[in-house]
Order: sequence, then structure tokens, then C-alpha cells
Amino acid sequence: MNILFYVHGFRDRDFWPIARSVVRAGHQIYYSIAHRAGLKSVVGADRVLNFDLVISSDKMTKMPDGVFVNRILTKRPPLLELILNDLAEIVTEYGGDDHSFSTLRQNKVTLGCLDRDLLESATAVGVPSAVYLQYGVQPLAIADAGYFPRRRGRRIFGKICPDDLAAPRVIDRALSRLAHTLLGYGHRRRTTDVVFLGECSLGPDPVVLEYIGTHFLNGATLPSLLATDALIREELAASVTEPPIYESTAVLTALTRHLPPCREGHMGKIGFLLMKEHYEHQFRAARRLAYVRHLSTALGNRFHLYGDHFIKHGLPARPSDHKSTEHKYLGSKISIDFGSMTYGSSLDTRPTRIISCESLLLQLRRNDAGNVYGELADKMTYTSRDEMLAMVDSYLASPAATISTVLEERALSTTSCGMDAIVGEFMATKPWSAPPSH
Repeated sequence: MNILFYVHGFRDRDFWPIARSVVRAGHQIYYSIAHRAGLKSVVGADRVLNFDLVISSDKMTKMPDGVFVNRILTKRPPLLELILNDLAEIVTEYGGDDHSFSTLRQNKVTLGCLDRDLLESATAVGVPSAVYLQYGVQPLAIADAGYFPRRRGRRIFGKICPDDLAAPRVIDRALSRLAHTLLGYGHRRRTTDVVFLGECSLGPDPVVLEYIGTHFLNGATLPSLLATDALIREELAASVTEPPIYESTAVLTALTRHLPPCREGHMGKIGFLLMKEHYEHQFRAARRLAYVRHLSTALGNRFHLYGDHFIKHGLPARPSDHKSTEHKYLGSKISIDFGSMTYGSSLDTRPTRIISCESLLLQLRRNDAGNVYGELADKMTYTSRDEMLAMVDSYLASPAATISTVLEERALSTTSCGMDAIVGEFMATKPWSAPPSH
């Protein structure tokens, strides 16, 4: 198939691994970063390639007049819109005034959910076409010059086919290797013991609460919702340091006790799920903060922390830095992960990026860890603050054990949770599947 990837520049690092696996599956893609290559170039390319599928996210394909990009292309191809955020994004951006999601069917739009819980919620609120696409472990380490396609060793704008990834000519390989190194993606000394890059948005959100209250909770007022918010947070505070298996249970119990009555039917269901999602995010943020405090106290300046929210909480953190994430992981012996605040799954963009940078990933154990990581889960996941600290100390004291586990994590790319396996099966089994174009 000829597939258009139309992505926001910020999402480039998340989309390129998926696009690369699509190419490796035998498809030809046209990769376009929206803020650098506008719709005019995409439409021009479509006249030659006749796209069979569009893959995008973050509303990049929705034009100012409300028309989706795929509707102005020759074949009116289906659009796979990946949801890298949450149910709130789905409801507010695709639900329409009546929250029926009818525009998705009318415009041949399928929502791709990177988390099974999000897929379940999307289906429950009436999204007509939603699919699950697990984020996978990338088959190539980022320090390898072949990680990016040739032409200056970076993601390119325009047509990419399997031969572009192979870069068969010596001059292409040499130029890619040089550019890749100059851009800081080569092997480097790991001078940082432990690193974490992330945010921790914690506290009442009047905008979110007022929106949900007005539309889905029988017009509950903001003051009443803020009072309810305080009760829910007080109840959740006692369990934020428990293993993640208690996460959903704790939120559901608190909501059952304190949430005002929802509207009847469809709207009430949306309201309840939005509140559940909101407090799951807050639960994860509170837990993340507790674990970060514990690690920071124990390691001091051996722990490099990045995130504006942590600075506000009085922690010795550096400002948020989204432009050189990979460089931080490439220079760190251990990259810690406390689980996504958005998703409940083990694999998302952060842990897979850490693995591709060949830093040791140590992760808060999620409920699906055993299924995803297999026996390796015991070596790379922790269930408490004390266990986390013990694992960090153990690996820092044994470079050989660290290297061994890093290699095992890299080998995950060849298993069923590898990006190539996931994308290959996904492309072959979905309604838009067709014989690859070589």
C-alpha cells in the first residue's frame, strides 16, 4: 500500500518507529511533518501515489473548515488517527455537539488506541470504529546510524520505501553515520547514574471539573465538585504508594462514594468514565511524586530529574526538556520509569525510547508486565519504593548485570512486543489491509 504519515513535529520521534516498521513490512510511505511540509505538497504527492491509507494524530488532519485531509485525496482513503492522549481528547475533539461520534464514520476515521483500557472506554462511549495498536520495542538501537533513513541521517520528507532503510550505497551509509554522530545520536559515555524525564501535574483542575459537571453530571456546580474533589483526593492519598494493581480499584471505590449523580444514559456513561480517567491520572501523578521523592532523597545528585512540575514541588529538578530526551537516556546508566500517567499499560513511548537508547529500563510494575516482558519482568520492574531503590543500588554496583539486562531488554524487539511484529500483524489484519506495494 501507499501510506501517508502526516504528523506534528513534536510527534516525529513517536511516529518514526511506527513508520519504519510499516516500511519494513513492505509498504511504501510518504512521511510528512505537517509544520514543515504543508497540505499542498501532500496533495501533490497524492496525485502520483494515490494514498491507500492516512495515519496521523493530534487533529493534524482536521482542516479549519472541519474537513478531514483524507477526504480531499484521490481515493478518499481511510484515516487512522492515533490517540496518544486520553478519553478526554476523544470526547472533546471527535464527539461532536451531540457526542455521537457520527463524524468519524462519515469521514472513514478509525481511532487507534495505544492502551486497552482506553479502547474499552472509547467503545463504551460509542466510538463506532476504534482499534488497539500496542506501542512496540524498536528493532534498531538509536545509536545505530541506520535508525533513521538515509539523507542526512534524519527522518525525511517524502517517499520512503524499503530500499531507503537499507541504504545500500557506501556514500549514503557514510553520510548517514556522520550526520547521526554530529546530531548526538552515537554511542556516548554514560556519566549519569539514574535519570527521569517527565511531568507531575497534581492538584484540582477547575477547567476539567467544570466541563464534566456542566455536560455530564446534571449541571453540578464547580464549588460542589471542588468539595467532592477534596474528599476523593483524601481517600486516594492513603493508597498512592501501593502496587499499581490497586490503582483502578481505589479510584472506583472513591468515585462510588463521593461522585455526584451522573446524567442518565449515554451522557452519564461518558461523564463517569471521564471522572474515572481524571482521577486515575491524578492517582498516578501522586504516586509518581512519592516515588521520585524517595529516589531523590536516597541518591541525591546521582539522580538527574527533569520536569517543571517537580521544581514546583520543591525537588532539585532541572527544567523540562523535550528536545534532547534521547541524549539524556544515551548518557544514563539507568532510566527510571514510574508508569505513564495516561495509560495503564507497560509499553508506551517512554519505556520503548529508553530501550532503544540502550539505557537500563527499570519500571514500576504494571498489571500486564508478565504478559509483555515474560520472565524478564522480575529483572526490570519493581512494586514498591524500597524494591525500586534496592534494584537501583544492585545494578549500579554491578555493571555486568546492568549490561546483561540491557541486552535482554533490547532482545524484546524480536518478540511479540517488538514493533515490527506488532505493526506487521496490525497492517495485515485490519480492514484496510492489502498486498504491499514494492
